[in-house]
Amino acid sequence: MEKVCPLCGGELKKEYCDHGPFYTCVNEECEYKEDELGKLIKENEREYIYKTPLDDLPPRKRREYMLQMSPRMRVLSVIEAILLLLTIISLFIDSFLFAVISVSLLVIIAIFMARDFLSMKRLLSATKEEQDDYIIDRMNDEFQKEMIKDQYLKSHPSKTDVSSFYIKRKFFFYLLRLKRKGLPYRFMTDPIFSDQIMTKVRKETDMDYKILIQDKKNELNSLYYKRFDLLEELEEKHFKDYGHDVRINFHNGEVRIGDERMKSKDIKKVNMVNNVYDDEIVMQGDEQLAYSYKHGADLTRIPVKMCDHMEIVVETNNKTHHIVLLDHSLAMKSPEYSSYSNDCYNVTGGLRRAMRTPPSDDHSLEESPEVLALDKEMEEKQEELRTLLIEKPVYKVPDCYKMKE
Repeated sequence: MEKVCPLCGGELKKEYCDHGPFYTCVNEECEYKEDELGKLIKENEREYIYKTPLDDLPPRKRREYMLQMSPRMRVLSVIEAILLLLTIISLFIDSFLFAVISVSLLVIIAIFMARDFLSMKRLLSATKEEQDDYIIDRMNDEFQKEMIKDQYLKSHPSKTDVSSFYIKRKFFFYLLRLKRKGLPYRFMTDPIFSDQIMTKVRKETDMDYKILIQDKKNELNSLYYKRFDLLEELEEKHFKDYGHDVRINFHNGEVRIGDERMKSKDIKKVNMVNNVYDDEIVMQGDEQLAYSYKHGADLTRIPVKMCDHMEIVVETNNKTHHIVLLDHSLAMKSPEYSSYSNDCYNVTGGLRRAMRTPPSDDHSLEESPEVLALDKEMEEKQEELRTLLIEKPVYKVPDCYKMKE
């Protein structure tokens, strides 16, 4: 059943491109094009944007998180300051044992603090991914403390503030649960962490999805060029070369003149055109003696028939084609002229035969079994690609972040 253009009611013709067949209106003034797969491919070529809360973090805030002291470092700093003060006091009260104990503890704490400072230094020279993980930890600490505060104020409407001790105690219990339950619990309770993980999942899934789509497009593209080469191969088998850029296919009733193609039934008239004139040639030396001996006359000039133009004029329904065979002067008795003349009769005869003889096969090359098999394969690949483009990728939470039931 023929497809009809919904805009002008004209017939839709099937055409092919690198992603398979599509339909266009035969009416040149109508711009209707039915290419659902092409539209889906174009929509899918949009640029994907992957943003996380860290991407919106100002550089200044990022540095603050990086240089922020850990809770342990803060506690050790306070203890170290107290021990340093006690060491100074012990010098005034003349207590050697107390001074030795204070200095020993001071050295131990200093070692721990030095290790923490070295860890901070290593963090500053770490990769961006490692730094991001550290900043997410700090941001989660702030988020959890803020959430503890909000929950307390909601459960105690009469209160306007929450003690820092209560927040620290609740946060400590959260850290214990986090340590016991691991990544699944953090994924469930830390929105920044979960967003970071899901962004990576989306990025990797989209990349796999793009590769899969590109593979399907490459398969279609390969089939398109395979079909194109097959049509050319089948066409070459049926075309007979008459020379002078004229090729005739009696099988399907087609004619090629140069780069132009036409149906043999469209040819209305084929004529040969020669421009012949008389000329005189001058005989010298041995040629003159031979001519005088043969004809009994002493002539130095004799008339010769010349041809300086030979062409075939092909008239079709809407155009006239000129097939030029000779464009320079040749004597009509010369072998070269005879060769051109034979070519002219041969080409003219072939064109007239094509004009008068109906094609031996009315079916086009596109209806041959080999081409139809490729068309069917292309339509199947098209359907696979269409289904893939309609069914968007599913972003699954990695198993290591799922809570065990």
